[in-house]
Amino acid sequence: MKVYNVKNVRGLCEKLTGCEGAVELVKESGEHVRLTDGAAGKELSLIGSIYGEIRQMELIFQKPEDCSRIMYYLMNQRGTAA
Repeated sequence: MKVYNVKNVRGLCEKLTGCEGAVELVKESGEHVRLTDGAAGKELSLIGSIYGEIRQMELIFQKPEDCSRIMYYLMNQRGTAA
């Protein structure tokens, strides 16, 4: 799933932490980083706190229900698009 204009990075990180399956972030270089690992989740949160928002990122979910839950969360956030 490609996600655009995430303004509440901390809220997204909290939701991603609650995912049952693995969640990966695809970097611009094509490298996959597992976000369900504590260090990677903190890195994403740090990026959000420095820049205030994330303009674009691609997430890969192991479980479809996690993808649906995150998409629902993003669609119901003001100023956030998925």
